[in-house]
Amino acid sequence: MKKPSWFDPRLVLGAVLVLGSILLGARVVAGAEHRYQMVAVSRDLQAGSVLMAHDVRIVRVQLPDRGVYLSDPVTVIGKMLNRPVSRDELLPATALDSPPR
Repeated sequence: MKKPSWFDPRLVLGAVLVLGSILLGARVVAGAEHRYQMVAVSRDLQAGSVLMAHDVRIVRVQLPDRGVYLSDPVTVIGKMLNRPVSRDELLPATALDSPPR
């Protein structure tokens, strides 16, 4: 019978597999935590309201489809809403009209 050794290839391979799976799992979990900045309304607003700086705020959200909602608060200031928007609702691009004349 052979004396046990720390350099047994099976032990080394097992340790490498365990460490590799831990690192891969950590990378997958970290990659799933992508959050994006979106514009949300800070109070209830009616259709026809013109957005001011105090009406909007930035929130960080995790959404699969970001194209529907606006992400830059500067571009929404001075625009008019064409439908009511509730407090804390993300601001969709379809809810805005051109600035009033």
